[in-house]
Amino acid sequence: MASYRRATLVEIDAAVEVWIAANSTRLAPEHPARLRSWARLPGAYLAVAQGQEAALTAMGLALPGRAEDGVGDVIPGLTHLTGICVLPEEQGRGVGSRLLDHLLGVARTTGHDRASLWASADNDRGQRFFQSRGFLRTGRVSTDGLGPELVLGRPAAGPRAGRGAGGRCRAPGSWRRPQLRRRPVGRTTSGRAGQSLSRIVALAR
Repeated sequence: MASYRRATLVEIDAAVEVWIAANSTRLAPEHPARLRSWARLPGAYLAVAQGQEAALTAMGLALPGRAEDGVGDVIPGLTHLTGICVLPEEQGRGVGSRLLDHLLGVARTTGHDRASLWASADNDRGQRFFQSRGFLRTGRVSTDGLGPELVLGRPAAGPRAGRGAGGRCRAPGSWRRPQLRRRPVGRTTSGRAGQSLSRIVALAR
């Protein structure tokens, strides 16, 4: 059984290696360096899953949500999730779900009642995963170097169905609260044209 916890500063590189392994077929060259940089930002929370043999098997990063896609002011109560991924050999075992639960639990305890994330428009598995956890497509679309991306939203204490998932990440940021639809999905980074999935949902208390 894996343990889920906050990574130490010396584990940042090892955590990013997990992201690289999980995204070997869709790797954006600039993302590893961005993740390393974001993980050191004030207010950042880098979560990892650690397997029985002490190896890291998953990672996810929570950042203070900001306006203007990450370059504006901090939006009170909003946390932005990015870089959520699970090693290919560990996917399908619930690792991604438990990692997401850990990140959302931390968000709630630190006063955040909403969360957002971006998902690649062509990452069907990742979209299904977040959708199964209550994320909804907001209709927001953006582009990055790898293709279209979508924004998803939902409350922090949502459905618990769903299993591990991998996927690219998007620059840290938050978005205006769009009208949420009933069963949509998505994600974003910086480069290709795409749709954005922003998880903007009230975190249940």
